[in-house]
Amino acid sequence: EYAREHGKLSTIGVSDEEEQPANEVKAGDRIKGVIVEAPSDGTSPLPGVQISQVTPEGKVVGTTITDLNGHFEMIVNDPRNKLVFTKDGYQTVRSGISQGMRVLMISSDSSLTSSSYTPI
Repeated sequence: EYAREHGKLSTIGVSDEEEQPANEVKAGDRIKGVIVEAPSDGTSPLPGVQISQVTPEGKVVGTTITDLNGHFEMIVNDPRNKLVFTKDGYQTVRSGISQGMRVLMISSDSSLTSSSYTPI
């Protein structure tokens, strides 16, 4: 009970039978996030990244581009869709949709081999 009162839980209770992630999104929600360059210190924003919302069947249903500070916003078409982050010279990143994403993009010529995202 202490943890619940002091925000220590990563999920929120929605009923006695089920708990959902705190960052779960639904159709029509506006999501926001930021994209940064890795392997920098994780704070170098990456402008001009294209973000595509792709259905499970592979159809693109929405796109946007990051601003000069690496920020983006997008309306969720369907929470089952995936986001695909692309920029020339960088490895493509694919992820599920969540609110407050912080996406790390790695240069194509980097020795690092994977990209990731974390909620912010």
